[in-house]
Amino acid sequence: MTIFTFLRQLLRLPGHSTSRRRFLAGLTVSPLTLLPGRTRRPASAFRLADFAVAGFRYHDGPRVLARLRPGDRLRLVPEPLNAHDENAVRIEFEGCLLGYVPRGQNRTLSSLLRQGCPAACTVCRIDGNADPWEALSVVVDIAPSAPLDDWGGIEAEADEFGASPRPAV
Repeated sequence: MTIFTFLRQLLRLPGHSTSRRRFLAGLTVSPLTLLPGRTRRPASAFRLADFAVAGFRYHDGPRVLARLRPGDRLRLVPEPLNAHDENAVRIEFEGCLLGYVPRGQNRTLSSLLRQGCPAACTVCRIDGNADPWEALSVVVDIAPSAPLDDWGGIEAEADEFGASPRPAV
C-alpha cells in the first residue's frame, strides 16, 4: 500500500489520480498564509468590576461630588478590620471617603488588594440628579504585570501589615 492509497482510503476520495492531485493541491501553501497575521496584543489591564459606590450618601460623597470628573483616579483601601465586613474596601478621593465597594463584589477585590495586586479605580459616571445610591459609578481594572507605582491608589491597612500607608499618587 502506498501513502497515496492510504490517504485516499482515509479521506475516501474517488479515483487514484484525482486523489493524488487533490492531496498535493492541499499540501501547497497559499502565499497569503505566509504574511504576518494580526496578532492579539496582550491586554494591559483587565476589567474586574464596575458598580455604583455603596454608601455614597452617608460619607463625604455628596460634599465632593462637584469636584469629581469622569476619568478621575480613586484610591482603594482594604479594611480587613472593618466591624461589619472583613472584605470591605473603601473608596477615597483626595482623602475623602466616598463610600465602599458593594458587598457582593468586594471579596475578590479585597483579596487581590491585600496580596498586592495592582488595581485602578476610575470614575466612569457621575449623575447628581440620580438616586443617591446611583450618583457615582466606577470601574476597577487590574494589571497583574504593572508596577504598583504606575497604578497608584493601592494602600494597605497599617494595623494589619505593620507599615504606614503609602501616600496616594
